[in-house]
Amino acid sequence: MAPCSWDTDVSIVDCCDFSSYPAGKRTAALALAEHHMWAATGRRYGRCLVTVRPCQPDPTPSRFRGYPAFSFSGESSSLGMPYIRGGVWRNCGCGSRCCCRPNCYVELAGPVAAVSEVRVDGEVVASTAYRVDVVSGVWQLVRTDGTCWPTCQDLDANTGVGVFEVDYERGRAIPTAVSVATAILACEMVKSLSADPSCRLPDKLVTLTRQGISVEVQPNTREDMGYLIGIPEVDDVITADNPSRRRSRPVIYSPDMQTAEDRVTVIPAGA
Repeated sequence: MAPCSWDTDVSIVDCCDFSSYPAGKRTAALALAEHHMWAATGRRYGRCLVTVRPCQPDPTPSRFRGYPAFSFSGESSSLGMPYIRGGVWRNCGCGSRCCCRPNCYVELAGPVAAVSEVRVDGEVVASTAYRVDVVSGVWQLVRTDGTCWPTCQDLDANTGVGVFEVDYERGRAIPTAVSVATAILACEMVKSLSADPSCRLPDKLVTLTRQGISVEVQPNTREDMGYLIGIPEVDDVITADNPSRRRSRPVIYSPDMQTAEDRVTVIPAGA
């Protein structure tokens, strides 16, 4: 796995004329810097364009059912059934909160940054005919024009009748501080790839004295530093953004979460 859509703007920092280096070295330096910062910040940032073939959620509100079950409100009661959602047990029946959800929606794996296009039976659905809601941490693509999303998919077909597809950007935007730190790191990376390292930071420098100026660098090892690399501006951002040095974003598994049933096609950046 690799970061998507970082689009680092190196021009915002002064790095010995980044544009003067060969295009291949600039591309390689950006790839190294972006991959490092993506990993160092817990692999949380960057938006990937994906295409999904969604399936409708279960029409029943839960995978846990019991009959009969009663929900009580004052002196009245109604026949219903218990279900679990968001880690909380609830009763579903007349007068309950079970009606507090849209009539037609499909769930999308989030975070959802933006929906690019929705196609049903080969036809593009107008952007005014749907919206994206976030309910209990779940992203829902809600149909708002009075019709509903298809209940069945022809997964043997790639286009045309029986195909329901959603193109959207999945992921979180990159914070400005992380983007700036990535640009600074890319500048140092391109110097390390160049045959003329005149502007490159010294590697593992301990002591240097010239013309009355002394420089000393702490001889930290990679084991001590983790993702830190010795550039103060970059290391400060990494430490502030990921103080516990997490290697990936947190993942929660729960028995009441919907089963993953979508077929997903990942579109590489720049495709």
